[in-house]
Amino acid sequence: MTQTTTGSSRSHFVEAGNTLVHAITTGDSPETIVLIHGGGPGASSWSNFSQNVPALSEQFSLVLLDLPGYGKSGPAADDGDSAFDYYAGIVEDVLDHLGVERAHFIGNSLGGGVSFRFAATRPERTGKLVLLGPAGVNFPVFTPSGKIHTYLGKVSGALLREPGPDTMRAFIENMVYDRSLAGDEVVEERLVDLAAATGAPDPASPMYKMWLDAKDREVRFNPADFESWRDCHKISAPTLLLWGRDDIFVPVDGALYPLQYMPNAELQTFGKCGHWVQVEQQCEFDQATLEFLTRPASTTQN
Repeated sequence: MTQTTTGSSRSHFVEAGNTLVHAITTGDSPETIVLIHGGGPGASSWSNFSQNVPALSEQFSLVLLDLPGYGKSGPAADDGDSAFDYYAGIVEDVLDHLGVERAHFIGNSLGGGVSFRFAATRPERTGKLVLLGPAGVNFPVFTPSGKIHTYLGKVSGALLREPGPDTMRAFIENMVYDRSLAGDEVVEERLVDLAAATGAPDPASPMYKMWLDAKDREVRFNPADFESWRDCHKISAPTLLLWGRDDIFVPVDGALYPLQYMPNAELQTFGKCGHWVQVEQQCEFDQATLEFLTRPASTTQN
């Protein structure tokens, strides 16, 4: 493991899952939160959560982890059936290297799905969960799921086939309610991170398995990951589900199933908000998350 320090943050590179995994740590609390980014091209945990670090790090130590295929991590090296299982193993390896026995998790979209899988398979190492539109955990009740997947596939597939400012901006604009958030700086940052992560695309990468089919270069969704809702009853960890009312990728009606079947779940929704609750409703997200994570455990469990 290599480590560099900048100010109060430390950058780590850990050998895990036959690749090099990057994580940023900050804070000095005995309680740790692992933050895991979404699956959009060019995503990283710093790009997803940097605006939330100041508030969260006042009370917790943070681990902002880049999954293989994203951010500063190396390409994913697994060729298994489930990307979420592979990524959950990566998270465990990083926590072992950092000496973190048990942690809370904040996961956005893909990161929410990975956090969910980690909690399902490693409950003894899981504290509380904060899941933001978690991939695979949602089960749309009123919105046709196939239409959602087709639309998401079209937008994200176009970006991965022809990465550039126009396709990246179109992708981000569909992530948020306020399209002004898809400014030039954000678009450029995501393009730079996408280029760094996919400079030598690995067809065995879970990232590519989740987003692009090798034959027709269209997006496909793996049932082993995107039907995680089947395991909602297995999650004993206290869970806060956070959803944007205007999320078109993971519509809010998809929250009703996990809310019903996760035994210790609660739901908070945010108006005028898309898929990035932590960005569009930053102050409200910080407040809700800190209240939930610092709440005595006895009041959150059935």
